[in-house]
This record gives sequence, structure tokens and C-alpha cells, in this order.
Amino acid sequence: MNRRNEAGQAMPEYVVVVSALVFSFMLVDSEWWRTNVECPGYDDCISAVSASFHNQYQGFSNSITAVHKFLPSFPASLSTSSATGDDDSNDEGGGSADIESQVGLTNQTVVTTEDGDSFQMDADGNLINDNGEIVGTYADGVFYPVEGPPIGATMGIQVLDEEGNILKPRVVICDGEVTAFAYQSQVDGRLYDTVELKPIGDDEFRGCQTEGYFKMLSSDGTPDPFAVLYAGYYYPSYLGTPNAAGEVILVQLAVPNEPGEYGDYAGQTLDLCLVMPARWDSDPSKSDLDAILDALSAEPPQFIGSAEGFCPSLRSVTGPD
Repeated sequence: MNRRNEAGQAMPEYVVVVSALVFSFMLVDSEWWRTNVECPGYDDCISAVSASFHNQYQGFSNSITAVHKFLPSFPASLSTSSATGDDDSNDEGGGSADIESQVGLTNQTVVTTEDGDSFQMDADGNLINDNGEIVGTYADGVFYPVEGPPIGATMGIQVLDEEGNILKPRVVICDGEVTAFAYQSQVDGRLYDTVELKPIGDDEFRGCQTEGYFKMLSSDGTPDPFAVLYAGYYYPSYLGTPNAAGEVILVQLAVPNEPGEYGDYAGQTLDLCLVMPARWDSDPSKSDLDAILDALSAEPPQFIGSAEGFCPSLRSVTGPD
């Protein structure tokens, strides 16, 4: 017998038993209990009440046992195909940790080293490579390989498709507009909701395309795991409906050497990719440069964040005007 089914059944049974006992105690002082001294078909009325309770209890218990499952059953393990879709594993195993493929997307613990290598973690805490082989363990920010010296690493939850490919959220573009964020299986190209990992209907985004996006550093320099930078706009989170809340601005200029006008930034050369809040340039009394410098020097900073490397901006500030 499945103990999980037993655990789900026990509480309603207790409720029925206790309710029946309370009801019988209430009958002790009732007119019915004092006057109905004969109950046809039973030795006495106590036997009648007992039999009725037993029948009701048994029927309720049987109905509880047949209750539907409300949560899906997820497999205990996942495939370990590489993130590029290449599958170099063999059927013989050869001492590797087999992780079965499954239907739909799932969350999986993944460790990423400073060198950029990613390994899935199995139920025993071992790290598994794309071939299903145990390659080491992880503890306190360090990857301890089976062979070689330890190396710094980070651990996080990643989304994997049916073959174990690590997925990143993608931007869904319909008629040139950012319409949604979704995960896209590398196995069959199907789209999944980023919140509950549920499949999206095939017709919902028919004719649309998906693209990657750029990540953002917060104003304190730490990575923001949810922010989306795409086509010059900032979206606070890939979870839920897209809602642009800022702009990506490329700042490339030499600030005039006028300390009275530009303070500590006078004479400096700026090469920044800033994420500014919506309507950051709405004050007509300030130039774009003034607004940018005010946001940089404010305490706390009045810019949202920044981007490293390529700047996905649609607008640039290249001078004091």
C-alpha cells in the first residue's frame, strides 16, 4: 500500500470519527435518546446508531481512497545531454550515473565553474557531466573534481528540457513587439511558461519568433538574475508579462573640463552602458548629460543598472547637449 495515499486519507477519517463521537454525546441529553427505547431490527437503539455510523464511515472511507491525484508525478532524475543538444552518452553506462529523459521542463541544481563548465547535481550530491559520468562534488563555492585541483564555482537552479539541455528564458517577438517571455525546448522547439513551466498552446504565438536577451548588473555591480535588456529597453523580470520600465543608454563622451559645472566628472571620459528609469530625461531644464551625471552622483544612485560588453541600446549620449 502506498503510504502517501494513506497519509492523505488519515485526516478525513479522523474528522469523521470525532464528528460522530461528538454527535453521539449530543444525543445523550436529547428527547430522542430518552423516548426511543426500541429500534426495529436491532437489539437496542445504541446498536442502531453504531451500525448507521459504521455504514456512513465505511462509505466515506472508500470514497477517500479513490480520490484523484491533484499533483503530477515527476520523475526522480533527468537526462544529461549537453546544452548544445549533442548527446555523446552510450547505452552501456560504463560506470556513469544514468539520468532518464522525461516529458516537459523541470528545475535542476546545476554547478557552474569559474571556467564556464556546467554540471548537473544528482540526488546523492555528485556532479554529472554531459556523458552521465560523475566528475566531482561541490561545497561552499568550490568545485572538487575527481581529477585536478579545486576551482571556484557557483550553484543555482536551472531549467532543463526533456534531454537535460540547460535553457535560458527567451523573448517572444510577435509583429515586432515584445509579447512574452518563455523557455523553448531544444528538443522540439515548444514554448513553456517561465513561471510554472507549463507548455504554451501551439496557436498562441503562431508566426512569432524567439530571441535571446542581455543581462543586467544592478547599480551596486551585482548581477540581477531576473532583469531583461532587449532592443534598448529594460524589463524588470522575465517572470510574467513583459513590462518595460526603463531604457538602455550608451554614454560615450569626454565631459568638459569645467569643475563648476560638472563637479568630479569634469574632464573625465565616460564609456558606460546605463539602464535608466522611464522618463529619466523628462526635466526640460537639464541636458541629457546633466541627467546622467545627476543619476550617477546621487546617493543612492538614481540609475537602475548597467550592462557589460555589448550595449543593447537604441539611444546614445555623446555630448553635453
